[in-house]
Amino acid sequence: MKKLILIFVGIVCLNFVLAQQPITGGQQINISEAPWQVLLKLNGNYGCGGSIITPNVILTAKHCVKGLNPNSVEVVAGVTCKDEVTKDNIFNVRQIVTHPTLDIALLLLNSNIPVTNKTRSINFRSSLDEQYYNVGNKVSVSGWGWLTPNGYNPSQCLNSVDVKIISNAMASSQLGQTVRNYEIATAGVGNIRKGACHGDSGGPLVIWSDIIKDYVLIGVVSWGRARCIGDNTNSPSIFVRVSKLVSWINQYVPRHELLIRDNEQDIGLEPNPTFKAWQSPDIWLADHNFKKIPVWDIYKYKYCYIAVRVKNIGYSTSTGKEKVYINWSNSSLRSYWPSSWLQPSIPFFTIATGKTITENGIDIPSLKPNEEITLYVLWDIVRNIPDFELAHKFCWGFALLARIVNNYEQGLYSYPFPNPLTTTYAKYFNGFAINDGSQIIKDNIYLQMTPLCHIEKPYTIGFNQLKTNGKYKLGDFAEIYIVLSNDLMRNLNKETSKNIKIIDKTSVLLQSANAELSFNALDKKDGNYFIGTKVHFISDKIPEYNEFEFNMTLKVQDEPEETLNFTAIRDENIFFKADANVDKKKVVKAHEEVLLSSNVIADNAEYVWFDGKGNKIGEGSHISTIPDRSQKYKVSITKDDDGYRSYDEVDVVAVDGVINSISPNPASDNVVVRYRLSDNTPSAALHISNLQSTLSIAYPLDINATEKNISLSGFSSGTYIVKLLIGGTVVDSQNLIVY
Repeated sequence: MKKLILIFVGIVCLNFVLAQQPITGGQQINISEAPWQVLLKLNGNYGCGGSIITPNVILTAKHCVKGLNPNSVEVVAGVTCKDEVTKDNIFNVRQIVTHPTLDIALLLLNSNIPVTNKTRSINFRSSLDEQYYNVGNKVSVSGWGWLTPNGYNPSQCLNSVDVKIISNAMASSQLGQTVRNYEIATAGVGNIRKGACHGDSGGPLVIWSDIIKDYVLIGVVSWGRARCIGDNTNSPSIFVRVSKLVSWINQYVPRHELLIRDNEQDIGLEPNPTFKAWQSPDIWLADHNFKKIPVWDIYKYKYCYIAVRVKNIGYSTSTGKEKVYINWSNSSLRSYWPSSWLQPSIPFFTIATGKTITENGIDIPSLKPNEEITLYVLWDIVRNIPDFELAHKFCWGFALLARIVNNYEQGLYSYPFPNPLTTTYAKYFNGFAINDGSQIIKDNIYLQMTPLCHIEKPYTIGFNQLKTNGKYKLGDFAEIYIVLSNDLMRNLNKETSKNIKIIDKTSVLLQSANAELSFNALDKKDGNYFIGTKVHFISDKIPEYNEFEFNMTLKVQDEPEETLNFTAIRDENIFFKADANVDKKKVVKAHEEVLLSSNVIADNAEYVWFDGKGNKIGEGSHISTIPDRSQKYKVSITKDDDGYRSYDEVDVVAVDGVINSISPNPASDNVVVRYRLSDNTPSAALHISNLQSTLSIAYPLDINATEKNISLSGFSSGTYIVKLLIGGTVVDSQNLIVY
């Protein structure tokens, strides 16, 4: 038997090693799939792995760095393969902290690792949930270690493998060595050994959590059978349980952490796995008595207070040197930090679209662990928002952004993301939150168009109507239209869009509470891409409540969702009802002109008529039309000033054919019957009979013709009835005199 050395708490054992375990039986992955993974350089050589648990703290194995000083250890972050390493990926270590008894060490860095899609911390505190350690759970281990057992072949690129947790008793039996209660064991399935091997010590064992919708760090690669010899039945990988480390780690992670929540479910994880854009419950408006006010009442005030709630979710008292900065911006479905929050005006109007409200910031006093405080800043709305009255006229909406600047942060802005969407910052940073003041639809049709900018891949915009007091949705009492710029409409994918109706070249009607627009990748970088909303309340539908909320959500692959909120407010004092009528009996002859009319309301309004197919046939309170078939005619009355609308219908039953004339009449030798048939007539005939019904002659008609020449030879003098039959049914008749 080959002799190997196990270094663990000062004990020498045989046949096992605590030396640099790597990945076998796995496959190459991109660092963006495990952005918490780091590679260590030890005395200039690549060795172990580690995990980012905060931007400046790395968790690894003690045996990897034992006896080394900080200057001989470097942390490489954000690379998939070793040949990608540059000086920008290397972070220096200022201190090595080793656990007093376990195979664990912390590397405290000189600087923060920036948060990107390739580098971010992993949640380790949720490892306290023991369900993650259940036998049979599927888990993943990653690293740059050996690819095959019993061979020195460290991988040049990051690999990962899925394995399952096995019981410590089983692992102890397989190894002939006790696996202790502060450790966890895994094994693969199949003939090829799967698990950690030389070169991956200190690396992460992670599990997906359906609770927080993110990965949780539950283990640190520690030891296993020498040279990874064996298979899945006798060569498990052993890890230190992270749940045994949390209280010890908390002594060395940043001593406090201040949180402004993104949503009600936000508990301070970075990134926030429950992220919902623009809905921070910790940012709101208040009046001079510090009472919360609805956002739609902002236009009643010349000034109000902006309230921001901050909580210390860390483990020690904060320094008292932090500040909160607040910005406002016009509501937008797609915004960028900081450009969207500092722009002077939007393209079509002179309304400013963003500004820092607190130029010098608001001091945050020292907060004890779990202590929170609400800070108030006076907002001089009229002075801060140029042309405020113009903004009000166009039902302009606004959003607020609050961000915490720590005493150690360099400057007010940082740009760790290549595409700095505002929502990306909010999702990844606890001290960065946004709240959409909501687009207000009140006393007018909403007119503002939201810019989308250029999106280079297919995307969707979904619509969700929220229930008011759990009962009613906006669509129960209103019509919701989406207005698209010409360039945006051109890229609409009509086949994959859901529950919509194209109205015209720029308008789409939402036909359900969860409609969705699908778009192709936008074809012109310099195109004008705008989207807006129109709401028409039905004036004769009186809801129990007058405030309705709905939102539109932009979904682009690999980007945080962007949600724009709307609040539509019905004026309870508005009521009118359309009343449609026809000037003749509701049963008329096909192709006979009729006059359709509606009541006239007191206010200026638009009157539009539609046929049974929904086609517009005219405008005005009175119009003439010639029905070719039986159908319902609908009138829409829409008030000019506020868009309130009412509908009514009138049934017009039109027969499918008519006898236009019989000539000559009286007649002796021949008669010409002129007739007209509707377009969808299947068959038709003329029947001529005398009054005594002793004579009846049928003449089939050509449905494409308009007259029939009939010989009267053999007819006796007298009065006859000429009947037009459609499908065997008499639809019209006239008298004929023969002499």
